[in-house]
Amino acid sequence: MDKNFGEKLKKLRKEKNISQYELAKKIGTTQKSVSEWETNKVLPHTKFILRIKEFLKFNVDEILKETISEESEVANEVEKID
Repeated sequence: MDKNFGEKLKKLRKEKNISQYELAKKIGTTQKSVSEWETNKVLPHTKFILRIKEFLKFNVDEILKETISEESEVANEVEKID
């Protein structure tokens, strides 16, 4: 299974040598929010995904497709258990 959104965001941010605080400041949110995204507590609102895309220069479609696919796989496995 591929990495999820948060792990990919963290990897991209670190590759650019940007701190959570710097990213948060550039896209208009808090460091706490970035941390929650990277630890997969929550997904960012669409407006922040677009700002992250602009700032980090990455293909958000690829990451979201993989994340949604992974979530579907997990849901299917849970249904099998029930």
